[in-house]
This record gives sequence, structure tokens and C-alpha cells, in this order.
Amino acid sequence: KDIAYSHQLTQTMSKTDRLRAQDNIAVESDGFLRGIELQIYPQRAQNKLIARRALLKYQTYLQTQRTDITPEQKATAMRAASEKLSAWS
Repeated sequence: KDIAYSHQLTQTMSKTDRLRAQDNIAVESDGFLRGIELQIYPQRAQNKLIARRALLKYQTYLQTQRTDITPEQKATAMRAASEKLSAWS
């Protein structure tokens, strides 16, 4: 019954309303899968963990070894490293 009712609804909806409904379904689907993404793709979870550890090591390096640069430069370096690691993972 629900399927027939939803089919009737889509038949009476305008094209714009149908597209909006499809977009809402797509957004909800993305939100639903977001929680299980790392369960489905274990390699991605492992890559995220490696990236997080590398970023923490780099932060420690900047704080202990690179005393010659300003805090703003350190923040810029951390941001760049984070972007690269996020793209990789």
C-alpha cells in the first residue's frame, strides 16, 4: 500500500517537487551510510588512523624541534599537513 501511495504522490507532484524529494532521499541516504562507512571500508579506517598519528607526530615535531618559526607559521604548516593527510585518507 505504501508503495502504491508513494507512486500516486509522485505522479501528482510537479517535476520540481519530485526532484526535491529525490534530493532529500539522497541526503538522507548519505547520512545513513555515514555511520557505517568505516565498517564497510576497513582500509579507509586504517588510513584515517595512520593520518591522525602522523599529524600528531608532526605537531610534536613542530613544537619541539622548530622553535625558530612563529605560532602562526606552525598553524599554517599544521593546516597544510592536515589537508594533505585528509586527501590521502
